[in-house]
Amino acid sequence: MILESPFTAPLRLDIKGSLGVVLLIVMPLLLIAATVVFFTPLAWFWLCLPVCMLGLVAAYYLKLHYWQSLAKSVLEINQDAEKQWAVLAGEKWHLVDLLPTSFVSPLLIVLNFKGPTGSFVVILPADSLDANTHRRLRVRVRMAFA
Repeated sequence: MILESPFTAPLRLDIKGSLGVVLLIVMPLLLIAATVVFFTPLAWFWLCLPVCMLGLVAAYYLKLHYWQSLAKSVLEINQDAEKQWAVLAGEKWHLVDLLPTSFVSPLLIVLNFKGPTGSFVVILPADSLDANTHRRLRVRVRMAFA
């Protein structure tokens, strides 16, 4: 008797913004802004420019990963039975390859995809998926590069 592998079943995930994504984006930028403000010996009006630039960076990445309102924002991930990955970005499905630069840990999964139309990044903290789905995705990504 041959056992059925759980990796032959298709995988489809809806990507939703979570508090973990906001913290991963905003907290490092706040730390950099505080460092610039408190440790740079310039007048306050010169410090407004780098702080405003950091605010623009935060707004861009929040629109990309949390609000998912940009054309490159990944809304869904799909892996079919032939282990081919696809992402829904904007209103169009893109066939992509999962890159080995993807990061997997029990608290965070960062998936890097490359396709003919460009590259896509998905940030999945542990609170963005239920525990079983998060674990299965971690195992599936690790098995892709084993």
